[in-house]
Parts: sequence; structure tokens; C-alpha cells
Amino acid sequence: MTWRPWLLSLCALGLLLIAANVVTDLTVGGTLGLSGTPAATAFVDRLAVVPGGAADRAGIRDGDLLNWHGLAPATRFRLYYGSRVGEALSLPIVRDGTKRTITVESDHPSSFDWPGWLSYAGEFWIVLFCVLIALRRSEDAEARWLIFYLLGVFVVSQGLGDVITPWPLFDQLCLVVKGFIFVPSFAFLAIYADCFARPPSIARRGLTALVIVLTVAAAVRTAVVRFDLWNGWMSPFTEPLIVRGDPLSRLLEAAGLLIAMLSLLVALRSSRGPERTRLSWSLAVVLPGLLWFFIVLAMGESIPLVLFTTISAILWFGTPVILSYSLLSHRIFDIAFVVNRAAVFAGVSAIVLAGFVLIEWLLTDWLSTASHAANVLASGIVALALGLSIRFVHGRVDRFVDTVFFRKRHEDEEAIRTFAREAPYITDPDTLVRRATGVLARHTDATSVDLVMRFDENDPAIVRLRATPQPLDLHGLDTGLSGEIACPMAARGKLLGIVVLGPRSSGETYAPDETSAIWQLASSLGASLDVFATRTARGDVDPSFASSIDVLREELAAAVAALRRDIVSANQALRDEIAHRSGGVTPI
Repeated sequence: MTWRPWLLSLCALGLLLIAANVVTDLTVGGTLGLSGTPAATAFVDRLAVVPGGAADRAGIRDGDLLNWHGLAPATRFRLYYGSRVGEALSLPIVRDGTKRTITVESDHPSSFDWPGWLSYAGEFWIVLFCVLIALRRSEDAEARWLIFYLLGVFVVSQGLGDVITPWPLFDQLCLVVKGFIFVPSFAFLAIYADCFARPPSIARRGLTALVIVLTVAAAVRTAVVRFDLWNGWMSPFTEPLIVRGDPLSRLLEAAGLLIAMLSLLVALRSSRGPERTRLSWSLAVVLPGLLWFFIVLAMGESIPLVLFTTISAILWFGTPVILSYSLLSHRIFDIAFVVNRAAVFAGVSAIVLAGFVLIEWLLTDWLSTASHAANVLASGIVALALGLSIRFVHGRVDRFVDTVFFRKRHEDEEAIRTFAREAPYITDPDTLVRRATGVLARHTDATSVDLVMRFDENDPAIVRLRATPQPLDLHGLDTGLSGEIACPMAARGKLLGIVVLGPRSSGETYAPDETSAIWQLASSLGASLDVFATRTARGDVDPSFASSIDVLREELAAAVAALRRDIVSANQALRDEIAHRSGGVTPI
């Protein structure tokens, strides 16, 4: 299974949810300027209004009483979760013993919510790094579980939780889905920890199973609490830490977080060498968040809401900052590749935007007297032309950036691809292998280059390469292949060998474009070796095929001998017949 498309699709979903939440905050999200505290009577809240807010303008006063059971489920949900701008809510209140119904129309918040925007910036940054991880290490189990954790906790669950549509029931269901994503996503950390110091012990596997059970149970309890709110069994003015205010949910989540942290620490203690270093950097990314979540669970509603939102926003933004530092300082990514892609995308964006602005400016005078329809048509044609030219512009900008800023990288990649095209024309296998090894050593900066021709077919890496003949990252695989990446040399569905490259001398990883070039060379080597094997009929040829050739050769030789005997016999019979008819004289 190829994970890259699925991981990138998940990242795209995260970006879509972030964009939807930003639009919601800018245009849709509203406020009533209303809060409440429990009164002496069950299911009754005493209201408090914000001066000048929507509730104050509608006529609600401090001290008015509101009975939860007198509200429709959708209205009760909007009071807790937030309403849409312009949405009218009918509130049956009691003032001085008199019942009345007041309709409040939500308006847009007047203050700038900087913690929210800081969180959005952090979420966007997290998604970008998840995209890079997916592009670079999509087939690495460690990378996949880390992506699932980051997107599940910080992006996808939060995006679903901030949805405000015209349908309150749909928003309620999104909140329930959020609970089933957010809390169980912490179990991904325990599964991530099991990728180190493999195989994990029975005790470590037991910790992982316990984390999964606890977090799923917490998610179920979260859903129950959400429906309690919808059905009127919980006040709509409960603090926004509603789920963490539920004792059972808080206990289950806290236990799950503690065991997830314990799993990571046990894995760190069991790992050695490069694995230990990678896990240490990962802990630097995830531990601050885990500790803060645990503090929130322990303190519950005693944390002031302002403090909760401020620290959470800083954490949301700080996580990708720590992630950036750990990934780049440890050189998990090729920094030049990241800069290369950033320069290309920035250049394409600048050219397209400048082109659109310039063409619009040139058409302004010409279209100043045209009709509205003509203006729309011209703008559409300009946008379509620029859209169709993006591929052309991207190619030119990519080539320019490679030539000007990354000439050495571009030349190395081109040298590998050139040799891949030349390899089929080399007629000596030893020369082919020697030259291929030399090209890879010169143009990849690898500390080692091995062309493995004899291998264990049941080795995990070999099985993966046979099932999915694509470049394979060897990190985290219990394999006899020693190196960083492996590319299959395959032909006609058969794995003939493997190109194994060790870590680069610079410490940086192989960029996707370099890996693609190496894979092209490995595929060319596989096709060439297959031709040599077939031509020389060595052991690399299918034994049944060679046996068939031998049998056919023997049958052909026997048929030729039999035919020769038949010809001799027929010739002798013909002579005898001629001699008999000529009176016994045998012709010469």
C-alpha cells in the first residue's frame, strides 16, 4: 500500500478545515454577549449581559432567569457553542416573577481574538510540516504515526470542533466526531513509541493496548456528555472546558495521557544510537503538549478561561516551532530541498499574481466603457489563461531556481538520469555494475553504495520491495540491508537486486527528486541485468525455461537424425528399384 496519497489527502483536509474556520471567524461566528450561573432552582440559570452587546440591546437584564428545559435543543446548543451572525434565538426568561420571551439576534464579536489567530498560524505550520514528512517519509511507520498524532490533535479535531453551519444538529455531530478524533489521537504516540527498539516487549505492547482502551473509553464518555448538553441535562452556560469538567472523562483522559508518556519514556530507555536520538527530538515536540493537557485535566474548571486560551494558543504555535527546530537541526530533512521548494512556489505565485495585476491594469482603460458582462468575461478569460499557464511557469521557475541557486544538485540529478538512459547500451555486466556504483558514489554524497544481488527473500525489506517495487526508506525496518534507502532493480515483475545507499556524508537526507533519479537508475540496471541473464542462460534464468530449451534441443537433434536415416533408406530403396528395372545393372 502506498501511504503518500492518503497522508497528503489528510493534510489537504486539515488545510480545508483551517480555511473554513478562518472564514467562520471572519464572517459567520457571532456572539450574544450573554452568560449565566446556576440559580438555587435546578435547571435554572441567572443571566448576566455584556453592556452594549446583543442581549443587552434586545432587552435582557442582569438577574433575569432562564430555564434550560424551556429551550429548544438547537437554541440550548447555540447558547453553549456559539451562534451565527444574524441568527435569532428566542429565550423564555423570568423577570420579577413574570415570564416573557425575548428574541436575541447574534452580532459579530468586536474584539480581535489574537489567541485564535495564533492557533490558526500554528495549525497551518503543522500541516505544512506534515506535508513535508509525507513527501519525504510516507512509507516510514514512525513518520505516519507522528502525522496522525499532529493532525488528529492539533488540526483535524480542532477544525471539526469550530464548525458553525446553519444546522445546529450537524454542528453537534461534528463535535462528537471531534471527540472521537482528539482523545484517541494520543494513542498514536504509544503506537509511535513501539516503532523504536523493535520488537517491543510484551510490557510495552500492553501499555499501548491500555492507552487505546482508555482513550476510546474517554471518547465515548465525551460523546455522552455532548448529548447530555443537547438534551438539556447540562447547563448551556457550563464553562467551555465542559468535557474536562466531567469527572469520568477527565479521569480516563488523564490516565491515557500518563500511560502514553510512560510508553514514550520506556521506548527512549530501550532504544540506542540513532533511534534514541530521533526519539529524543520527537519527545521535545510532543511532551510540552502532553504536560499542558495533563495540567488542564487535573485542574479542570479552576483554570481561568483567559489563561486556558492564551497558553493553549502559545502551545499550538510553539509545537511547530519546536518541530521546525528539531527536524532541521537534526537534519531529518534536506534543508536545501525545503528552500528549493519554497523558492519555486514563491516565484510561481509572484509571477502569476503580478501577471494578473498587470493584465487587469492594461485592460482597465479598454473595459472602462464596457458592460458588466464584458468585464466579467474578460476577467474570466484572464484568470483561465493564467491558470493554464501555471504548469509552464512552474517548469521555467523550477529550472531557473535549479540553475541559479542549486546548480550542483541539479547537475548531480541530471548525471544520474543520464547514466540511467545509457545503461542499457553497456554490453558487459561487470562494467555496468562498476560504472553504476561510481556514478552513485560521485553524485549522491552517500557514505556507501551497495548493489545487492544475493538476498534473503523473506527479509522484511525484500518482501516490501517485491510487493511494492518503489524506493524504500530503511529506517524502522528490521532488515539485513544496511543503509538509508533501497531501490529495487526489477524486471518483468522479478526482483533481481537492490541498490542500497548509506547515509549522506553531510548528514542530510535524500530529497524526493534525488530519490526519483536513483530509482530510475535502479530500474534501468534491473532491465539490463535481465537482458544479460537471458542472453547467457545463467542461473538467473528461470530453470523451467532453460530445461525447456534443452529438451527442445534434444528433440530437434533426434528428429534431424531420424530424418537423415530416412533419407538414406529412401535413397537406397530408390537405387535398388532402378537396378531391378534396368536388368540388374546398378547405375553409377
